[in-house]
Amino acid sequence: MYKIENKKLKVEFTIDEIGFEIKSIKYNNQEVVYQEEGSWKKRWPTLFPVCGSIIDGIVHEGKKYDVPRHGFFKEIKEWIVEVKGELATLTFNSNQMFKDIFPFEFKLQLDLILEEDTFNFKTSVTNLSDEVMYYSFGHHPAFLTDSNTKIVFENEENYSMKMGPHGTYLKTDELYKAKEITVAEVDFSDSKSLFFDEIKSNWIKYNYKNVEITFDIEQYPYFILWSTNNTSNYICIEPWQGLPDEYERQDLEFKNKKGNVSLRPNQTNVFDLKMNFKNI
Repeated sequence: MYKIENKKLKVEFTIDEIGFEIKSIKYNNQEVVYQEEGSWKKRWPTLFPVCGSIIDGIVHEGKKYDVPRHGFFKEIKEWIVEVKGELATLTFNSNQMFKDIFPFEFKLQLDLILEEDTFNFKTSVTNLSDEVMYYSFGHHPAFLTDSNTKIVFENEENYSMKMGPHGTYLKTDELYKAKEITVAEVDFSDSKSLFFDEIKSNWIKYNYKNVEITFDIEQYPYFILWSTNNTSNYICIEPWQGLPDEYERQDLEFKNKKGNVSLRPNQTNVFDLKMNFKNI
């Protein structure tokens, strides 16, 4: 177990059979990350180079690649790790490790940074190929909930609770509106989710017991709230830079996939997920 900490925050993470994963975040000794008490045995999946379901693989320059659902970030175990006080840096070069399921070479760098009451999960993606790289990226963390847990948005938002078969993206006019959501009042039966595909808010707030976290989601155009069922003690708060495959998608060309990011050779994209903590 690795950890970074300061006087108020402590973040612990591991690199094991499911690769890198944050296991715990405590603010003034209060845990906020789900500890796998229920049937879902994950805590903070990171999604790369796809987010959500891929129905029939992807195609690049006439070749098909069978990228798994949510990508293969969890398969990466060869991280170079450096931990010092309030900062942990992890780096990984693909070195053709995934050439059979993904057509591009890349470098990932994770910087986990504590600064007073703020934790920043900073992810840098560098294209090591000699052509434009296409990909998606997202977070899938599970946070503890109680009967008073709410999700509050900067602006009133539209969301859908309808997905296509196998978790595909379905554009629909059947929308709901909310500026504040009480988690205990949401119907998550059968792994339902709340899907925000045109989110306008730059931040959302979440609370558990005496802790409130403000998430800066400005870099993420898509947002999902999900849980396995109505009795689970967690909510997944998921900012995504990418989408699942569209329902009845005919064009398998990866460069044309809705929601993808493009990155020129030797260029780097940086995604911050800043979380500001306070006691309430």
